[in-house]
Parts: sequence; structure tokens; C-alpha cells
Amino acid sequence: MLDGLNLDAFTAWLQSLGTWAIAASLLLNIVISVAGVIPSIWLTGANVIAFGPELGFAVSLLGETLGAVSALMLYRRGLSSIPAIQQQRWAWLQRLHQYGRVKRACLVLVARFIPLVPSGVVNAIAALSTMSMLDFTLMTIIGKAPSIWLEGVLGKAMYSNSTIFHIALIIVVIALIVGLVRRKPS
Repeated sequence: MLDGLNLDAFTAWLQSLGTWAIAASLLLNIVISVAGVIPSIWLTGANVIAFGPELGFAVSLLGETLGAVSALMLYRRGLSSIPAIQQQRWAWLQRLHQYGRVKRACLVLVARFIPLVPSGVVNAIAALSTMSMLDFTLMTIIGKAPSIWLEGVLGKAMYSNSTIFHIALIIVVIALIVGLVRRKPS
């Protein structure tokens, strides 16, 4: 079926589902989000290829949002049963609880904008906070949209082995090197 994570095979499988393809993609996004450690770029790329750029973007954004909300609900349920968390012994967690609604929302939004912050980490930290589900959902939609668009472009470029992907990869590597050089103490 998936032939490892071969994008050709996965996209063909997704397209073979016909009217169920969007539902399957949404379900896979939820599983990926709840797992918290699986990158979704391959699914976003497959969505863009299978459904076209606009619908593929919309399916990916909806899927990642549903996945993040599902993860938040499950993480809250599971993490609330851990005694060390219930007793609020962690200083950073106590500070997080003291932040106002706007500051908590802004933290999630900023974390969603940063591509190197795994979604699972953002979901888990938000689950530990007192952030409302509505605020979390809105910040996830707003924060994930740019990265999903970029994942879609890169995923499709990676699939077609295009020059755009190679140029983007070179730019990312150069940006990381420059960032590391600037961070070194003088």
C-alpha cells in the first residue's frame, strides 16, 4: 500500500480511494498529530499532488488543525493524571499558568510559526496550560497556514525533483549555517 514512505505510491493509494481520499488524509493527519513525532511534510506534499494546490492546502490545514485539537484533548486527559503535573511542582509550568489569555495564545502562535518546533511539543505544552480550546484552535489555524503552504510547495517540488526544491534546500542550509555562526560566543 504505502511502499515505505514512497510519495508516488502513497499519492497513488490516496487517489485510489476516490471520494474517501479526503477523509483518509484527515484521519492520517490526526494520527500524525497525536503521535507527535512524525513529520507531516510527506502527507502535505501528497495532498497537494492528489487534490491540487488549493484543495490540498485546505485538506492539510484542516487535518493538522483537527489533529492538533485531538492531541490537545488526549494530552490534557493523559497529562492531568500525572501527580507531578497535578501538584504543579514545575516552576515553568507555574509561570505558564500565570500568563494571561493573550500571552498564552501568542506563545502558541509564535511556536507554530517556527518550523523547527515540533507540533507535538506545542500541543503538549498547550495541554499543560489553561488555554481555551477556541484560542488554541484559532492560533493553530493562523500559525500553521504559512508552514503548511511551504510544506506543500516543498513537498510538491521534492516529488517532482525540481530545481525549486534544490534551491530551497540550499537556502535553508545556508540560513542554518549563518544562524549557527552568529550564535557562537565571541
